[in-house]
Amino acid sequence: PKPGESIAAFGLRPLGESDADLPWRQAFAGTSWAGRCSRGSGEAPRWYEATVHPVREGEEPVALALIVLREITQQR
Repeated sequence: PKPGESIAAFGLRPLGESDADLPWRQAFAGTSWAGRCSRGSGEAPRWYEATVHPVREGEEPVALALIVLREITQQR
């Protein structure tokens, strides 16, 4: 995602966070976020371990956020 885009656009909900955009805001402030997320609802939600990392060139402001997901649905 780019600045201004929301994690909600990807259908991911961070677990234990009252603010769904916290991972993005944290990444664009220059700090990585790690936690668990869910995607979907109803009969077949999916669960992920997620990290969101800021991406920048040198001293430039954060340009992008890199998301790394590992599905853990079977472990839940």
